[in-house]
Amino acid sequence: MRALALLVLLVLQGCAASAGAVTGALVNTALGATVSGVRRANGECITPCNPGTACNHATGMCDPLPCGGRCNFDQQCESTYVGDQCVSLKPVPTP
Repeated sequence: MRALALLVLLVLQGCAASAGAVTGALVNTALGATVSGVRRANGECITPCNPGTACNHATGMCDPLPCGGRCNFDQQCESTYVGDQCVSLKPVPTP
């Protein structure tokens, strides 16, 4: 264990990083890992999901929504060779 700590110390010294920068990086890494762990323990995704994605509670990752979540309540997403597009669920009137 001491050898690993010494190796880490030597690597950090070799990078010529100031003690404040190293301490800040360690604190930020620990804080990020703690927040991610708490979110995951509460059944949420590791990070908040961006618009157009939804949390997959099984994996803890954000998955893209069909059509990026842009469809209205009366539309559905259809995949075509051109790409995804929102299509109305209302019947088309016949003449």
